[in-house]
Amino acid sequence: MIEAVKPNRRQMLAATAAFLVLPWLGLPALAEAQSSAAFLASIYDRYHGESGGVDLSDAAALRRWFTPALAQMIADDDAKADAVSEVPSLDADPFIDAQDGDIADMKITVDDRSDDKAIGHVTFTNFGEAKSITLDLLRVDGEWRVDDIEWAEGTLRGLYTH
Repeated sequence: MIEAVKPNRRQMLAATAAFLVLPWLGLPALAEAQSSAAFLASIYDRYHGESGGVDLSDAAALRRWFTPALAQMIADDDAKADAVSEVPSLDADPFIDAQDGDIADMKITVDDRSDDKAIGHVTFTNFGEAKSITLDLLRVDGEWRVDDIEWAEGTLRGLYTH
C-alpha cells in the first residue's frame, strides 16, 4: 500500500507564494513578447468594434509599436510639421493605410525569418475595399516592434527618405 505524504506548512506556503509571484515576474508577458504573431495580433485586435485602432499620439506610444529608429523618424517629422503648422508626412493610420476604418474580414499571417526578424501579412476590407499590408518586424531588447510597413503605394520608411 502506498502512503500519501502530506506537505508541511512551509511547503504549502512556498507553493502558494510561487503561484502568486511567478506571474509578477513577467512570465506571461515574456511568452507574448517572444511571439511575433501575438505582437501583430495585439496591434490588429484594436481595430475590432469601437476601439478606434492604435494610439500613435505621442513619442511613448510610437516607441510601444515601432523600432527606436522608426519611432524617432515619425516623431521628428511630426514635430517639424507642427512647428510650421503643416500636416506630417504620415497623415493616416499606418496599420490600416487609411484615415478612418470600418475593418472586416481580417486575416493575419506571420513568417518568422529568424529569432529576431519576422514578416507579417495582413489582409482585410476597409469600408468594403480590399487592403493588403506587409509589416517588417524586429525584436528589440526582447520585444517585437514594427520596423517598416509596406502598402500598395509605398512604405512607411519611404515617407521619411524622400
